[in-house]
Amino acid sequence: MALPEPGADRRTLDADRATAVPTMRSAAPLLKTSTAGALLAIAVMVAATVGAAIWLSIIDQRRQAQEQLTRQAHAAALQIRARLIETEQLLLLEGSGYAASADRFRRDMEELLDANPALLRVELRGRDGQSLVGVDAAAPRPTVAAATRTALSPEAAAAFDSAARMNRLTYSRPYYVTFGATGFDLMELVVPTGAVDGPMIVAVYAPQRILDHFLPSDQ
Repeated sequence: MALPEPGADRRTLDADRATAVPTMRSAAPLLKTSTAGALLAIAVMVAATVGAAIWLSIIDQRRQAQEQLTRQAHAAALQIRARLIETEQLLLLEGSGYAASADRFRRDMEELLDANPALLRVELRGRDGQSLVGVDAAAPRPTVAAATRTALSPEAAAAFDSAARMNRLTYSRPYYVTFGATGFDLMELVVPTGAVDGPMIVAVYAPQRILDHFLPSDQ
């Protein structure tokens, strides 16, 4: 049996070391590349997570704002309806008194116009549609000139005839009017005074003013 030469183990170990050093050196760039790729992937994931969180936060804020606006709009609709009913009941309950006293009609209608920003004018008209008394809202509200009210619009005339025939309050369809360079929609409420063949009360509304004063802003 041949014995290993002296120093053979040392030469073998040196050869192994010489072979291992290039291998480790060649693997170093791969390790650096893998580390950089992992860091980049983590950075992308973090950015995506932050972006998603911000987007969800924006969506949630918009949802909350929309819900709040919806609640405000619902409350405004109830307020608008309550104000309309309040005016309807006043005119229905006091109609006979207004028919009997033009002075009382003027006095009470001035107070009603001051309290209701959507009203522009209130009139007392005979069953033939002729104006008996008219009270306008104070400036800066648009003025519905008496000269333009000698005859009812087709929409108001239809509501007037229906209210007289059925003996119940009736709203006209909105219609557009122009005064010089300006124009706006009007809607009229016709209320019987209760007396047979007695006069009718006509309240002139500006629907846009109803929205401006009662609906919430989306700002």
